[in-house]
Amino acid sequence: MWRSGLSSLFLGILLTVSGVSGVLAAAPVEELCSVEEPPRVQRLPRTAEQEILITSRKLAWVGNQLLQKGRIEEASLHLRDAFNVLQTLEVPPPLDMARVANALGFAYTLLEAYTDARPAYELALDYLPVDQPEFAAQRPAVLLNYVEMLFRIGEWKRARDFLHEALELQELTDVPAADRVPAYISRGELELSSGKPAEAEKWLRKALDIMATDEAALPRHRYAVMTALQESYSLQGREEEAGRVGRQMLDLQVQIRTAEE
Repeated sequence: MWRSGLSSLFLGILLTVSGVSGVLAAAPVEELCSVEEPPRVQRLPRTAEQEILITSRKLAWVGNQLLQKGRIEEASLHLRDAFNVLQTLEVPPPLDMARVANALGFAYTLLEAYTDARPAYELALDYLPVDQPEFAAQRPAVLLNYVEMLFRIGEWKRARDFLHEALELQELTDVPAADRVPAYISRGELELSSGKPAEAEKWLRKALDIMATDEAALPRHRYAVMTALQESYSLQGREEEAGRVGRQMLDLQVQIRTAEE
């Protein structure tokens, strides 16, 4: 069974739109699309293609902000607009297309519009060929979001294949250990759903080992690991350990509530 606790893990790897956040960060979400750029930027001559790219990036950034605020339907509309604007370019920048398609797929996943999410993820992966290192390094983020969708609809085999690819790419592209945590949690969740609690424990412990040395690890990430680990222990008949993890989860709940206030 898919567990909704994974959703929060992937919000941080949706979009990175350079050159936009510094202009827009102080504005309310409702006004973001109409924010004027600083005079020094306005004075720079631009081509039509540059104008299109900037418009798309603004829309994508707003969409991502709305996603993080839980305004999923609005987010999907902004991301769709960003995607449509990019498609007016004869040769859209691959990373922009991949990032917008990835975020759009994630929004559709949260809206349970899986028939729309699937082609969005597939398109994002098409723009990130594995044989080009600068693009391959971005593939795991898309793969992990795609895996969550596959969890939801019960396509376990394909989810396992994509998780394997994500983990392999993270090794090959020398991704920082902390950035591997979502993949390890996802693999643990998948093994639990496949009835393999001992195998799940192995992957969950990998995530815990990294977070033990990462003070910046978010409490919700730890909570997702502990939730799955508690289930793994219970399924293996290790009730004492499951109880210990359960008590730790109560402390984490307090941390999460405090962080959200």
